[in-house]
Amino acid sequence: MVFFCERGWHTELIRRLSIAIEGVRPAFFLTTMGQPLRELRSFRHVINHAYDLELDRDKLVLLLKYARQVAPGLKSLVQSFVDEVSIREGWPL
Repeated sequence: MVFFCERGWHTELIRRLSIAIEGVRPAFFLTTMGQPLRELRSFRHVINHAYDLELDRDKLVLLLKYARQVAPGLKSLVQSFVDEVSIREGWPL
């Protein structure tokens, strides 16, 4: 997969995991999670690469809102994905 070596691969990964591929795998992320995930990914990038940064309180409040939208559903998304792939592949649950 070439996109893993390219710039922006995290963004592309989120986009691809939001798409179901019939006969291969279900979507992992809900399409409604796209914007919150992109914002959280962007923040992670800034924090990892910023050496002199003053955090904006309003931006942090918005990011916390996005995290609260995404985090509670992750466990059930993972379980649903694993269950659906297991059923599709005939693996024991």
